[in-house]
Amino acid sequence: MSEENELSAKPPTFRNLLTTGNLMSIGTMLVAVSLAWGSAQSDFRALAQRVEKGERTDEKTGEAIGTLKEAVIELRTDGKAIRSEQDRQGRQLDRIEQLLRRDREPSSTPPPR
Repeated sequence: MSEENELSAKPPTFRNLLTTGNLMSIGTMLVAVSLAWGSAQSDFRALAQRVEKGERTDEKTGEAIGTLKEAVIELRTDGKAIRSEQDRQGRQLDRIEQLLRRDREPSSTPPPR
């Protein structure tokens, strides 16, 4: 008999009603979503500011590195110039020493009277 009741029973119906509980649930969800959206936007703005600050720092660092490269190139050039000048002066000193030695050596011919 229970089988006959189940078969003869009406199928469940959907009641298309909007209750206060439903409205409160929808309102609560909207508030939660709007708060989450605002928080996410705030976080995105903060991250964007940090990225911009990092980019500015990177630009300054790049400029400083460029300046340092130029200074290193200038120092290398100056170092090469100093070495070549020292070599030139050393050769001049060697020639002067040779001339002085040659002038100090006793000559085989007597000096004129």
